Amino acid sequence: MINRWVTSFVLLGVLMTLCGCQSTQTQAQQALTRQLQARQKAQRQADALYGQAIKKHEESKFEEALDLLQKAVQTDTKHLKSWLALGAFEMEQKDYAEAEKAFREAYEVAPNRHEAQYNLGVLYETVLHYDQAVKAYETALNVAPNDLHIIENLARTYIKADHDLPKAYELLQKAKPREFREDWRKWLYEQIRALKQRTGNGDLPA
Repeated sequence: MINRWVTSFVLLGVLMTLCGCQSTQTQAQQALTRQLQARQKAQRQADALYGQAIKKHEESKFEEALDLLQKAVQTDTKHLKSWLALGAFEMEQKDYAEAEKAFREAYEVAPNRHEAQYNLGVLYETVLHYDQAVKAYETALNVAPNDLHIIENLARTYIKADHDLPKAYELLQKAKPREFREDWRKWLYEQIRALKQRTGNGDLPA
């Protein structure tokens, strides 16, 4: 009889422990669900603000567009489109320091995508910081090795910086069969010829 009571008591204790674990799991799941719902709500709000900002920009209401994008990234700090747009709009206003901050935030949000580093490359190239531009374009190219715009911009920056000219030549050759825009094709052929003349035919691949 005593053994039966002991056994029953032990089983009851195990059941209570299992119920307690289940309750804890349920609470954790509920908390995770609430976090997910809050994240989705913030994303929807940021999407709406981003859409409004784009419209204001199209209407040439630049300050209002910037304000809306600031609200978007405050609402959802991981809203990639808003960070990228904010950087682009700041560049248009020639506020390069703020543009750089926005693009760096975008990179923190999505380091596995090329857009932020590509835009940083454009920014640094614009302000004549060619070494930084090269690093940014190279990082972008590692993520998107076949992106034509990155290939051409990196080649152009190598040429402007006057270093890694064989790499520039290689990139130009890679871009040549894929480029169908007349002005860019003309530029590619001009640069290829110029590189051969500057470095000598023997210093570059045929």
